[in-house]
Amino acid sequence: MPPLVQSSPMTESNRAWRETIGSRLHIGEFEVDASANELHRDGVSVRLRPLLMDVLLRLATSPGAVVTRELLIDDVWPRRMVNDEVLSRAIAELRTVLADDAKQPRYIETLPKIGYRLIAAVARPGATAPEQAAVADPEERHPIGSPTAGAAAVNPAGSLTGGAAAGKEVGPVKPAGMWRRQGRWFRFGIAGAILLAGAAALVGTREHATPARLSLQIAAAQSFSSDADLELAPRFSPDGSNVIYAQGTVRETHLVIRDLRGNVVTTIEKPDAILLSPLFGPWSRRIYYWQRTAEGCAIIERDLASAVERQIIGCDNQPQPRFDLTADGAYLAVTMRPRPEHPPGIARVRVSDGMSEMLTTPQPGEGEDGLPRFSPDGSQVAFARGSASHAKLWIVDTALPAAAIKARPLASVEGLLYGVAWLGDKGPLIAAADWPGFRALHRVDIATGEAELVGARGARFPDVSSSGDLVFELATYRADLWLTDANDPGTSPKIQWPSSRYSNQPEFSPDGKRVAFVSNREGAEALFIGTIGGEARKLVDATEHRFIRAHWSPDGTAIYAVRSPVSSRQSGPREAVKLMVGDGRIEVLKSLGSDVNDVRELPDGSFLVAENAGTAMRLVRVSKGIASRLALPLVSQLQTWGDDLVFIQPDLNTVTHCVMATMHCRPLPVTIDENDTYHWHLGNGILWYRARPDGGPAKLMKLDLRNGSVRAFDFPPTGTGTALASSPDGRWLMVTREAPLTIDLMLAKK
Repeated sequence: MPPLVQSSPMTESNRAWRETIGSRLHIGEFEVDASANELHRDGVSVRLRPLLMDVLLRLATSPGAVVTRELLIDDVWPRRMVNDEVLSRAIAELRTVLADDAKQPRYIETLPKIGYRLIAAVARPGATAPEQAAVADPEERHPIGSPTAGAAAVNPAGSLTGGAAAGKEVGPVKPAGMWRRQGRWFRFGIAGAILLAGAAALVGTREHATPARLSLQIAAAQSFSSDADLELAPRFSPDGSNVIYAQGTVRETHLVIRDLRGNVVTTIEKPDAILLSPLFGPWSRRIYYWQRTAEGCAIIERDLASAVERQIIGCDNQPQPRFDLTADGAYLAVTMRPRPEHPPGIARVRVSDGMSEMLTTPQPGEGEDGLPRFSPDGSQVAFARGSASHAKLWIVDTALPAAAIKARPLASVEGLLYGVAWLGDKGPLIAAADWPGFRALHRVDIATGEAELVGARGARFPDVSSSGDLVFELATYRADLWLTDANDPGTSPKIQWPSSRYSNQPEFSPDGKRVAFVSNREGAEALFIGTIGGEARKLVDATEHRFIRAHWSPDGTAIYAVRSPVSSRQSGPREAVKLMVGDGRIEVLKSLGSDVNDVRELPDGSFLVAENAGTAMRLVRVSKGIASRLALPLVSQLQTWGDDLVFIQPDLNTVTHCVMATMHCRPLPVTIDENDTYHWHLGNGILWYRARPDGGPAKLMKLDLRNGSVRAFDFPPTGTGTALASSPDGRWLMVTREAPLTIDLMLAKK
């Protein structure tokens, strides 16, 4: 077993490991220039943030040994309060640059809950052969045929031996062959690529848009603004010299304009107002933003020189905060609701007079359209269509005659989307999404719809300047599960199984002693089982599949869930599965179909299956292998308890309660806001939900289905996803609550 490095005398004033490692060395296939914070390979150079170089060099001081997480934090971030999330993000960024794969590492190996180990060969120029043999032969760890087998080695002079030098491809790596593809470009000769491109500007655009170039650029991103307040929705000025964004709290924000050196150019404030999604008009003379005040919401145009403002769209149209503007300033793309009880679509709004026409009109059950972004030439709009948790990228061609305009899906992958930006008139797009099981940036090809991970874990809402610079939010989320008394929620609540990551989707076991939940505490999200007052253990990894909507079997021996592939490059079936609690064994319930969104075993042994119908669900009951569709409308969310069924319908905020034995249904005196889609739960005769009585602060509401009484408590859920669960005996309530969100802005210069 390799040695474990546990402690070190290093301090902030004694960074001896940085000096002893030297300024130049080879790590695997890379030449490292520590003095310049650069990596070199195949004629390509990338500059790392100093912090990332420190992490890499610290691992290189003990090649082959496990360096504990605590020691890495102490040595790289001395005298600073840093949590595991910061270290994990740094390791993830390093892996992106090195084209390394956490599951099949060639450079950095993770020892869960312990630390990291550099497994690549480390050599210094002029070192003898024994000094180069820093770690055990990779072949001993990875069998023939694995990605590491046959990989090229680097000799002290920096030349390749074996593998690539013999004309063989180095094994597949992720993100999707980043360095392998870039190496192929340079083997054919970048000069030839330039000649084929024909114009330097065009070549620059193409180089910027390749996954390899994007990954390198993103890996070198540096903090642009890290104020204690939230910093939201950054957008470049037309010439790329300034960035405008919203800054503040959940109750009040103002607008900030900074130059690329980070200097504040100006701020725009309005007392008692929320100002969001600012962007520049042509020549940066005007800005446009969404605002909400006590009088309502609007999209506002503001002249920067005179401070004169005018309203373009009022709240009657229900415009959503995320909108876009054509480069010539003539049209806005805004998410609006075309008519009551229909999903919001994308409208094209004329800036001069506010006249609008709908570009997209999704039908009930298809989900909502949002996050619109014009292509640079204004001929297309990319947008997201779907539900809060399952959305896909779509495209609409705005250059066609109005009668011929028709939206089309772009990519088959779906999940949580956090904004897109264009990398040219015809693409590709850069999208922030959680497609691989965590939030990051992806390159999406317009022609094929293929999506490829390019880095920046934690990124949201990217924007690209005319010169190719990239700015984005770097958001850190944390949510915990709180156990509280169901008779008086908020009284002496206790966090269960705390972590520095995000936990949600709780559900109590039939005996009330355990809780199934989803958490990304160990990287990608996974399904866990926690014992009340005890420890939590991982039931199944989400390395290949994502597991959602976990429900216990009536006898508590198994959990039913829905799984779908975890990938940014493909879409696949959503299958119902049965997970054995004892050993994690998985049984795929093929007979229930391949497009399932929810599955529950009912007390009589039958199954209630929710089949996907667009972004809604149709309900089917399966008994003894015979499926019968329930005579109910499409639903968007549902809950069951015994023979009770409660559901809400797409684009409606009313709640319906049915008794499945008789299929007698009645409306409940409850409305669920569209922002509270997952903030409700059916217990034993009790409906829990979040609401804002009389328009005030959010409350946790308790409706007794037997007598109709309603009580309100100051302990509402604040997390995303399913956020409430009650124990079978009605004594305890589990509530997902988020810690304060932190968001900084990152700038990745081309």
